[in-house]
Amino acid sequence: MLDTKTSTGHSLLSPSGSSRWSQCPASVRLTMHDKDSTNAMAQRGTDIHQLGEGILIGTEYTMNSSVQRDMGNGMFYAGAPMLEEAEAYAKYVKALMVAPHAELFVESKVSIIPEHDVSGHVDACVITQNVLHVIDLKTGGGAVDAENNSQMMMYAIGLYEEHEMFYDIDIIKLHIVQNNAMIQNTNAWECTVDDLMDFKEWIIERARLARQEDSECNPSEKACQWCSYSSRCQALHDFTVGIVTGDFEDMEAMDEVVSTTDHKDLSMEHVTTMLNYRTMINSLMKSYEERVFDELNAGNDVDGFKLVKGRKNKKWVNETEAYDKLKSWLPLDDVAPRKLVSPTQANKLLGGSVSARKKNTFDTLYEVPEGALQLAPSSDKREAVVIANDFEEL
Repeated sequence: MLDTKTSTGHSLLSPSGSSRWSQCPASVRLTMHDKDSTNAMAQRGTDIHQLGEGILIGTEYTMNSSVQRDMGNGMFYAGAPMLEEAEAYAKYVKALMVAPHAELFVESKVSIIPEHDVSGHVDACVITQNVLHVIDLKTGGGAVDAENNSQMMMYAIGLYEEHEMFYDIDIIKLHIVQNNAMIQNTNAWECTVDDLMDFKEWIIERARLARQEDSECNPSEKACQWCSYSSRCQALHDFTVGIVTGDFEDMEAMDEVVSTTDHKDLSMEHVTTMLNYRTMINSLMKSYEERVFDELNAGNDVDGFKLVKGRKNKKWVNETEAYDKLKSWLPLDDVAPRKLVSPTQANKLLGGSVSARKKNTFDTLYEVPEGALQLAPSSDKREAVVIANDFEEL
């Protein structure tokens, strides 16, 4: 059985990676030696989490100031967007504490599956009467759903078992707080303690399978989305080829499909299957591109591909100097054309200080046009648009 930690000391089975390893047990042993990756957006998210935690425990921050990172890991600039996002998160958490005797726990470390050394840090937890609220702040642009969220369900297991002897908890409620410039996606979902215990049994079994030396690959959209092994995974390649060719069991039939002269209309079933897996296919193609780029960038040849210089647009050497010169030669509106702010931007600029009369007038200045029809999977929570069939009516 695999060790419980990687060579760098990180948990082999982290709650944040549970959507991967619970679906594809083999991904654990296949990625355990890969380097952890980070980027500026991830660091920004960590900084916003620090601000949100600080606000909840009473720390006051000055907008547009430098803040010392936790553990002495440098400084970061707390600009308006970051601080506003952190404040909105803290406001959401505090709103859950209106019930009498509500208890708040911030950045709690909880033990989840001790036998597999699985633990986690929970952004915030509020216990009100018989409800355990688990709150997770998300700062990215990809929508995260609280419903059956394995990471949050794992947090709930640790929190429930830590507090069950002190509180009469019947309901578990998971909250995703995700409101930023890219997405407005705050949502919540609840389940019973019995549901949580059923999930606990399942996730413990998945953890056991994930630590086995001979664990199997099980490609899926959730499992493969963030897997660092995806560009090397034969199982994912075969699975994707099966989707593209429409032959989901016999991979050897691919040649027959390609060489056939009996050209028929592609079935709707094949089309919808492809669409249902388009995210996974696109993600796989992106990981292949990155693998080939890295190979070429290391000085190795890859048949059929090469590295080239991208095209660049002209840019000013000094914008201030260019502006001063151009405005003496051309009309100012041509040099620096003005654009009216959008209703959303205007509403933000007006803030909460505007009078009710001005607010009523402002609301008459804009409209919300009807959205264009979009294709969405049946699982999408928006109401389906019913299109009348004129032939049926006739």
